[in-house]
Amino acid sequence: MTLDVKFKCVLNLNIKKSLKRSLSTNYGHIPKQFLKRFGTPRNIVIEPIAGCNLRCHACPSDSLEREYGKMTFENFIKVLDKMDPNNIGLYFMGEPFLNNEIFEMIKAAKKRNIKVTINTNGTTLYRDYEKIVESGLDHLNISLDGFSQESMNSYRKGIKASEILQGIKLLSMAKEQHGPPHITIRTLLFKPAIKELAQIVQFVKTCKIDDHRLITPIITGWGGKINTDADKLGNDKHRVKAGKPDVCPSLFRMAVTWDGEVLPCCNDVHGQYSFGNIFESSFEDIFWNNDLRLRKCRREFSICDICMDEEVEADAILYEEMETIKPDEVYIEEIIVNPY
Repeated sequence: MTLDVKFKCVLNLNIKKSLKRSLSTNYGHIPKQFLKRFGTPRNIVIEPIAGCNLRCHACPSDSLEREYGKMTFENFIKVLDKMDPNNIGLYFMGEPFLNNEIFEMIKAAKKRNIKVTINTNGTTLYRDYEKIVESGLDHLNISLDGFSQESMNSYRKGIKASEILQGIKLLSMAKEQHGPPHITIRTLLFKPAIKELAQIVQFVKTCKIDDHRLITPIITGWGGKINTDADKLGNDKHRVKAGKPDVCPSLFRMAVTWDGEVLPCCNDVHGQYSFGNIFESSFEDIFWNNDLRLRKCRREFSICDICMDEEVEADAILYEEMETIKPDEVYIEEIIVNPY
């Protein structure tokens, strides 16, 4: 089987690094009055729930150093009222569809013309597929890291492969009738997934999924959690280390936990660097009257050392059915498979 593979690469690194050094050096000297013209961040990740039904090796959702819980619909509306976002991601440290008010949240956001994205492990799709397409959701990212029960469960403990595949099929059929959401399948390239890659790609093609993205796993995992089963799940040719750019690539994007803590980004999974609580203060006061804002810009937090928003350097990645990649000085962000 031949796969049509395209690579998103960054070639002009010297130019980008020079610009970032300039920004990190000079940002702190720009008057606040000038910066306020940009307004507060309009791209917000809102956590519907802290808690998950799976246990994935590189995800710290089962060992959070903060309380678990669900955001209520009432508090969700308060977040929208105070932060006035253009785009929201309804996800963070839990499976979004485990919040029984998630569809009301999506519909409320769409009434305000807010674009909504959800990342899901796919475990509820087989029962929620009709609600998803009827909700008006704009973009749905679904994790699919294998095709058999054995390969899926090797990374995502507790998963049922038959329910995942059935849910994706049902969702794709319902989508043909309704239109949205735009669906992206995301596959982490661990050894079990690579062995079944041809089956995964064929399945995605059969279901007429909009996009399929193959992701190179990062050694540190999400939020700095070390992947203790890296040797079993992958090898050095499939693992990459995140870099640390000179200035934050997500200056105007923030995260809000289920209980209202405003965090610098999704890497702060334990809530170490809360700017304040959105239910207790205005967003303007939280964002502008806070020294943490400049520390975020200059990447002075410990979580910045394991940032996943920057390009990552990869060794040559070998596949049985793909040509060997020799990136040399090319930095690979992710591999996009065109299933058509």
